Formats: sequence, C-alpha cells, structure tokens
Amino acid sequence: MLNISISNSEAFAALEAKAERLAEVLRTKLDLVDIQLQSHIVQDKLSGQVLKHRTGTLANSIRVIPAQQEGNAIVGKVEGAGGPAWYGRLHEFGTDTPFTIVANKAKALAFIVGDKQVFAKRVTHPPFKERSFMRTSAAEMAPQMREKLNAAVGEALNE
Repeated sequence: MLNISISNSEAFAALEAKAERLAEVLRTKLDLVDIQLQSHIVQDKLSGQVLKHRTGTLANSIRVIPAQQEGNAIVGKVEGAGGPAWYGRLHEFGTDTPFTIVANKAKALAFIVGDKQVFAKRVTHPPFKERSFMRTSAAEMAPQMREKLNAAVGEALNE
C-alpha cells in the first residue's frame, strides 16, 4: 500500500482548491501504475522469474481493479489467484503443513516418479515453499510507483 501524506498547511490549502482535479489525476495515474504492476507480474514473475508458464490460468487471473475514491483515500488494486487459479495463493504464501490431494474427476491421480508412471487415489503433498509473485512485484515497483504518483500530484498542483 502506498500512502501520501501532506503536513504543510499552505500545500494543504492549495490541495483543497484543486481537490476534484487532483483526485481525477491520481485515479488516472494510479490506474496506469497498476497496469504496469500487472504487466510486471504476468510478463516477468509468472513467465519464469518465479513460476513457469504452463496453461496461462494464473497469469490470466491477474487483473487491475480501477482506482476509486473511498472516503479520503483513492484506492486501486491488482488482484489475482481467484476462481480456477486458486492455487496461486499456495505459491504466493506457501503452506506450513502437508495437504492431501484426492482424485475427484477421475478414478486416480497419475504422475511420474523417476521414470515410472504411478497411479494413486490420493497423495499427501509436502508443504509448499513461498514463491511470492504479487507481493514481491509490488515491493519492487513501490519506489517507481510512488515517484510517478508524486509527480502527478505536482503536475496537478501546477496546472
């Protein structure tokens, strides 16, 4: 989350006079930086840096939620790992304990162990190590995002 605070009273008065325009500029710029964040997640993190691209389900789940004003805050989001890409949360946060996978759409699970194909009705998967692709992307891009939002505020105030 990025927060911008203003402590100078003259700057605050100038902001009040341009509040509507400033909010519009910030919503627009926040949407743009969120699109860049989405692109970084999909094109870099989910294309080999953290996880390898297989079906595209997880990458297709990464989407920008347009910026909106919520009270005194302007909030924009990049979300993912929902619906059929639920497993993205396992990669993002890891798991502490083993978990069981049960065949439910077929009679058995099939996988390769060594060079032999193995079938099983259920398997216990060891804990996943954390492979963050969302939070690490946001942290990496935070300085650049903050800089762009600050520049947008400066431009709006100088109009």
